[in-house]
Amino acid sequence: PSMIMRWKTGSQSIYVNNIKFNLSFPVEESGDLILLSTVDLAKLVDPVVRPSYIKKPITFDTVVIDPGHGAHDSGAKGVYGWEKDYVLDLGLLLDLALKERGFKTKLTRSTDVFLTLGQRVEFANRTRDAIFISLHFNSSGSRAANGIETYALAPQGTRSHMGGGPWYSPLTGNVRDAENIALATAVHAHVIHDLKTVDRGIKRARFNVLRGINKPAILFEGGFVTNKEE
Repeated sequence: PSMIMRWKTGSQSIYVNNIKFNLSFPVEESGDLILLSTVDLAKLVDPVVRPSYIKKPITFDTVVIDPGHGAHDSGAKGVYGWEKDYVLDLGLLLDLALKERGFKTKLTRSTDVFLTLGQRVEFANRTRDAIFISLHFNSSGSRAANGIETYALAPQGTRSHMGGGPWYSPLTGNVRDAENIALATAVHAHVIHDLKTVDRGIKRARFNVLRGINKPAILFEGGFVTNKEE
């Protein structure tokens, strides 16, 4: 029924109903006009504000849950343990919660085993009528760093928020750009609303686990294992 969008010139952040999104290009000012890039309009703002306009969205009844890391790949070292154990625990809890809501689920791993990024992508791509979420936790040299961030694949011709120059070759995952950002919005906004935690924003990156996915996919960072309180 209502939507409030706010941003300021020179910034690469935009807020939609107080949820933070990180733009691919900064907002610019030209005379009396405030300009938003057409890439951000088409690939971020439109799918978020008007998800019903997404062309040929998939229908899904299955969620592929991908707990990151595993076995010798421990992930980040936290105050109380390793990232690989946190994400597996979260994945198993999410699996139960989704089944209770009538969804089918598939876990890329349900024990402490190692899977390559390619194996995770292949697993997801073999699953029909599905969306994909890769679960991770953050770390920082600063023990005070906190908050939630969610990643979708960076669109063609834009920079990754993880660094590097613009990428002009289309990737498999870019076919689902609009759905990726809509999925990221749905997950991120609910988590921020329910946990009342720090909103680090919805971001774009070219993580290998998102590049080759043929279905809507996101990577979720569920807080900092290096922050004792979080």
